[in-house]
Amino acid sequence: MTVSVTFNGTRLNSADSLTSWTALKISGTGGGPSAAAADGSIEGNGAVTAQVSRQFVALYYDLGAGNELDFGVGGANEGQMIYIWGNFLAAALLNNQNANGFGVFLESSTPGTGQYHCWTFDGADTYAGGWKRFILDPTLSVSTSSGTAINTGAVRYIGLFADVGNTTARFDNLIVDAIDVGTGITVSGTSTDGLFKELAVNEEANRYGIVTSLNASDTAFELSGKLILGDTTTASTITDEDSKIFVAEPRYYDGVQITRAVPATYFGIEVVGGAGNQSLKLGQEVGTTDGRNGISLVGNGTYTTGIDFSDGNVETGDWLGCTLESIRGTLSFDSSNHKFRGNTLVDCGSVVFTSGSTASDCSFVNCQPANHSDASLVSCSFIEGIGQSATVTSNLNNLSSCRFVKGTSGHAVQLTSVGNGTMPWDCTAVGYDAGATGSPVTPTSTGNETIYVSTSSGSLTINVAAGATVPSIRSAGATVNVVANQVTLTLTGLVANSEVRIYSAGTTTELAGVENSGTTFQYVYTYAASTFVDIVVHNVDYVYYRVDDYELGASNSSLPIAQIFDRNYSNP
Repeated sequence: MTVSVTFNGTRLNSADSLTSWTALKISGTGGGPSAAAADGSIEGNGAVTAQVSRQFVALYYDLGAGNELDFGVGGANEGQMIYIWGNFLAAALLNNQNANGFGVFLESSTPGTGQYHCWTFDGADTYAGGWKRFILDPTLSVSTSSGTAINTGAVRYIGLFADVGNTTARFDNLIVDAIDVGTGITVSGTSTDGLFKELAVNEEANRYGIVTSLNASDTAFELSGKLILGDTTTASTITDEDSKIFVAEPRYYDGVQITRAVPATYFGIEVVGGAGNQSLKLGQEVGTTDGRNGISLVGNGTYTTGIDFSDGNVETGDWLGCTLESIRGTLSFDSSNHKFRGNTLVDCGSVVFTSGSTASDCSFVNCQPANHSDASLVSCSFIEGIGQSATVTSNLNNLSSCRFVKGTSGHAVQLTSVGNGTMPWDCTAVGYDAGATGSPVTPTSTGNETIYVSTSSGSLTINVAAGATVPSIRSAGATVNVVANQVTLTLTGLVANSEVRIYSAGTTTELAGVENSGTTFQYVYTYAASTFVDIVVHNVDYVYYRVDDYELGASNSSLPIAQIFDRNYSNP
């Protein structure tokens, strides 16, 4: 099976016939051109063409009365873009871009020599020829116009224009093919040959122009709209490996400067779920924490492309060994039941990990802060973060064995809460202000401290693991104690509501304990060689559990506890 693709919009005309097409000479010498059937097309069975010689010519389609497009606030087409396939066979003859060489023609009034609105995309200095998918937000400022201002709530005439000035051309050279209005595509079903290869096959058949192949081997693609993966009503299993996707960068000349042709946040990927099983897997797993052969998504400096993966209705969503570069829009990942492993983010916007999620073995290079209030980041690297801090979290427990390298300025971590008053720190940090131990420490405010405790009250003790960097501290008012060379022993697999006690070996001297445990218990200690403890776990419904002469290690460790149900015990 291959995926199903739905265009989120409307095909206005396929340009397979001359019906309702007009060629208009706006200025220039000689008689007016006429619309004709082109010898070649990029979509369907035909295209429409006209000769542009010593003239400024528009070639457009009439939607007809009652079929106008409404791009205004609340209109049926609000938020949609116009997509047009076009070609000019004599690119060197065009005026330059800033002299309105080649672009999109729109009108709400009857077009004429004194009634036109044009958006200039190219000229001889920017366009080398060939088929081009023009993408335009028609509410943007026009490049050149005449007559009554266009009403973007009633757009009726749509096409392209070309201006060759006084240059002579002796053949039909302006070609227009399929015209659409919409936002992007929705993909559902099962991919068997890789998502983007299958989208390339679909593009050959339909020419939506949203995902187009950039090479013959179908390994590189351009994204020119919103790509929605999954459906609220249909089960989907979508996979891909190694595809490289580049976000389109449509720009036009607005009469003053080169600027964006669609809204800054227009492009992006959204993952959705609903009825049936929704599964997305990009890349392959490596062990239990890493990934490889994921996709690469490359943005640009013009658009703030985003990824929204915050739909909790997606049963499986794995990003494994993916690379995100210059993706500066909203990046929201719901990975509480999914896998976000071995990914590299470079020059990206702020990433939001939802509560309960985990990211492991990932690298964040020159990125905005990673927000993970109640999410865990394990063995991740943060290199030269941008902004006030590389990460924002409510608990240092959410950072495990991470590495921070300071950029020009900023903190490694912004801590928004003191929690229960005690937190571990087992991360390394390079380039930040030197830290010191103390109870309490004296905070500084250079802006280059390792940890910024942004809460204004309360008390916090940070237990620094052996081998971790002693953090420097900035505080908005909370009292902070820093204790170094702390090591954590975690008892796992406990039966909830067990009593746990840890004693100095061979004595009744209690070092730590709890009356009613959860399923884990942490004992934080200062390491000293040849230190032994006795561990006792008791629950009335289970056999008494004891470990004698357990040697405490120099680094963090876990000890599984296997309590056995007491079949002979009866609680009266």
